[in-house]
Amino acid sequence: MDISNKALSMFLLAAIVVSLGGTIVSLNKLGSVSTTGYATDTGTVQLTVAQSVSITTSDADTVNFGTCTPFPGGAVTINSENGSNTSGANGICGYASIQNISVRNDGTVDASLNISASNVGDNAGSGTFLDSTPDASDIAYKVTNASRQGGSSGGCSASTTPFGVYKNFTVSGQSEDLCGNLTWGASSPNSVVTDYQIVVPSNVPEQSASVTITFDARTLV
Repeated sequence: MDISNKALSMFLLAAIVVSLGGTIVSLNKLGSVSTTGYATDTGTVQLTVAQSVSITTSDADTVNFGTCTPFPGGAVTINSENGSNTSGANGICGYASIQNISVRNDGTVDASLNISASNVGDNAGSGTFLDSTPDASDIAYKVTNASRQGGSSGGCSASTTPFGVYKNFTVSGQSEDLCGNLTWGASSPNSVVTDYQIVVPSNVPEQSASVTITFDARTLV
């Protein structure tokens, strides 16, 4: 039987289609190959927490003497304890409540504590706080081992200045020892309180005066 050229062409085309189809099926089979078995491994997370040196005055950070009227007979002394002979309702200033600044160690390490003032009285020879003549002004501080925070108490375990004694600031910005070791801990003693005493000259001119008190804490060496 003779086969025409046209019939041979159709057989050849069919063979190519079948061959191509087989190739596609083979490639799809290769793509479906999957692995078997189970494996595990471990990793490590490390954390190092450093010491934190921190203090706060958030428990009590302002002393406001209010409006004071100089005494014509001479210089007078006022303090934030409302206990001076010229302070409070019967004195030259309008305030009548005890005020102070409380410093608390809210870090995670014991620290030494220093204090400085942005200005001092002219009686110290180097300041302009309430500057006037012939009388001279002074500003002094006193440290008490106590706290203004309910859950805390006095935490100065190594005093470097006597408790309960006023000491004049003598140089503006000069850092002075306040406590050699202010302990830390949320439930342990960790605070000191500072009061302030000011000598007001009799002829001081009308003015609004303020002093910034800075506390500096450092880790113990």
